[in-house]
Amino acid sequence: MIDTLDMFGQGGKSKESVIPTDLDSIRATLFGKFYEGIIAKWLEEKEGYIHLRGRACVYWKCIEEFLNPSKDSLPESERTIINIDSLNKSLKQKKENNTRANLDGLFEKADVLYLWEAKNWPKWDEGKPLKKQVEDILKRSPWLLTKVVKHDGKYKPIGGILFSWWQKFEGWERLQEDISRIINLPFIFYFTSEIIDDCRQKRYEWYKKLINEQKKNIDNFFRELLGEK
Repeated sequence: MIDTLDMFGQGGKSKESVIPTDLDSIRATLFGKFYEGIIAKWLEEKEGYIHLRGRACVYWKCIEEFLNPSKDSLPESERTIINIDSLNKSLKQKKENNTRANLDGLFEKADVLYLWEAKNWPKWDEGKPLKKQVEDILKRSPWLLTKVVKHDGKYKPIGGILFSWWQKFEGWERLQEDISRIINLPFIFYFTSEIIDDCRQKRYEWYKKLINEQKKNIDNFFRELLGEK
């Protein structure tokens, strides 16, 4: 199994460069421009989802606060990792300052729509452990409470949420169960490192084509910068 921290930690600093350059950050930024395409295609080919093209918009006005006690007032066995009060507070702030959020996509499977959000920040972890990082992101993500999205000019009910994170972490199963219980919909983690690992091992034709297209594009760009083309 690959380790994305290792994949984006091999370049280091360019010691002989004309300018100080963090080669790992360049790798991570480049990957961030096309990794969603890999995940989307893999979900279609391996998991049987249909990727619906077009923007998936969550409008804050369509989301109600979650009327449930704070986790501190619940029995230990019923407490969730993600504090419901934090989601409600974040939702209130969003309603005061924004109209909507554009998420990464919408999938369909067995006539059920799944909202999709992807995060891949292996180089910018803010010094936090994996579990803490993803928990902090999700507790500030009130789109988790939505039951409808606007897609292709129409409001559509969703039946679940897919969340792509870059690497598996301890306790992810519990977090997945907790969020599913809070929103009363399936919340499903998919891990980018596992998807890339599967693609590298199986060498799918679509994967090789996608990577080679990106490789050719970048190579041509640098050749143009060097005046070789």
